[in-house]
Amino acid sequence: MYKTPILFIVFNRPDVTKRVFDAIRMVKPTKLYIAADGPRSNKVGDAKLCEETRKIIENVDWPCEVKLLFQEKNLGGKKGPIVALDWFFENEEEGIILEHDCLPSEDFFIFCRELLEKYRNTDKVKMISGDNFQFGKKYGDASYYFSNFPHIWGWATWRRVWREYDGNIKTYPDFKKNNKIAQIFKKRRVQKYWLNLFDKLYDNKLDVWDGQVAYTIYDHQGVAVLPNVNLVSNIGFSEEATHTKDPNDILSNIPTEKIGTIIHPESIVVNSEADTSYSTFLVKNIFVRIFRKLKSLLG
Repeated sequence: MYKTPILFIVFNRPDVTKRVFDAIRMVKPTKLYIAADGPRSNKVGDAKLCEETRKIIENVDWPCEVKLLFQEKNLGGKKGPIVALDWFFENEEEGIILEHDCLPSEDFFIFCRELLEKYRNTDKVKMISGDNFQFGKKYGDASYYFSNFPHIWGWATWRRVWREYDGNIKTYPDFKKNNKIAQIFKKRRVQKYWLNLFDKLYDNKLDVWDGQVAYTIYDHQGVAVLPNVNLVSNIGFSEEATHTKDPNDILSNIPTEKIGTIIHPESIVVNSEADTSYSTFLVKNIFVRIFRKLKSLLG
């Protein structure tokens, strides 16, 4: 039995939800929190899809304490996950967070369990991700490295970190005025990427919750843990998705690998080589997405 609590956030995608639920069933967690957002009133067929999704996740057939948070009305892409995470960490000191399109390997659960314990009282370490976007390149001899790029397609954290989270990033004007982003990233184009995102979050122009996770980590001088192999695959890229619509995206359906015996780094220092590689990819991928979107619009 797997004793680390899991929060499973779902909505209206029964197809991907079933695959992720089956992966959770494989490890048989003793505590499972399931949060389901309600259907959108202006979206035809949403109510039926939400109902089908909820039927899948109610099929817990192993000894497990199940807690449900089912919304009658739609809270949206920002408020929905925040309410779910608030609820989860009101009840648990630490745990794993999975969304309906993030398919974890069995090693992901082992990885999170060990690192949640190891860094439980280490304030600098803010989250553990199951994602690796280095496409086969490994950094160092350890099983993971520390990064300034927190990925949330399957992740874990502690109540101590979620208490720092603010969906409205109220401290951002001071963060921006004092150019704190330059203490984290040296390249101007990467600084510009994050500041542009944070500007929109602060002005409430994006209905999202995850960019604020990155801001929380930066504002509190923290780091993220990233595995040296990929442990979670995003299987939700499609027209039905809210943000990840292009099934040909390079980040879609990245295979997972075995992590083996977990070897820890000697110190908590950001791997600058890995972060430089990813930041180059990040900026390049933005232009690729813009190009594909324009190509699609132009036929």
